[in-house]
Amino acid sequence: MDRWSQRGQSECSASCGKGSRHSLYECVSVTTQEVVDESRCDPALKPSGPEQPCNTQPCPAFWSVSPWSPCTVSCGGGRQHRQVLCRQGYANRTVAVHPHRCRNLQRPNSTRGCPPSPCTHWQVASEWQSVSLCPPHPHLPPLPSPPPSPPP
Repeated sequence: MDRWSQRGQSECSASCGKGSRHSLYECVSVTTQEVVDESRCDPALKPSGPEQPCNTQPCPAFWSVSPWSPCTVSCGGGRQHRQVLCRQGYANRTVAVHPHRCRNLQRPNSTRGCPPSPCTHWQVASEWQSVSLCPPHPHLPPLPSPPPSPPP
């Protein structure tokens, strides 16, 4: 039977923040020392060394923003808010870190004015009332009274 021979290492699983790699093996002929099909080597004898850490330097910090909230009012202005966090990658995930780690980066806004939107409907807060603002004009007929309000 042929034997397993180490042919190098796998790529690191992360570019920063602690990745891992493992040894790679190939099946080699004992007579010719050439690489042969893996079926010619015993799978039970294939080495499985421990994973080794790589690229353990910290990843650069960055600002992470959530989506904008709905406007505080439905029309005529208002404000929107979003969460802004400083994050840093570590071991193939990101974690929130103290904002001083992002101090060299411009911090995105966490509030902004809403895009202008006109108010398209009005809500009546009370019933109409008859109000006389001017004395009657002697040469004009009086104004008609408003119709009665419908019963609730």
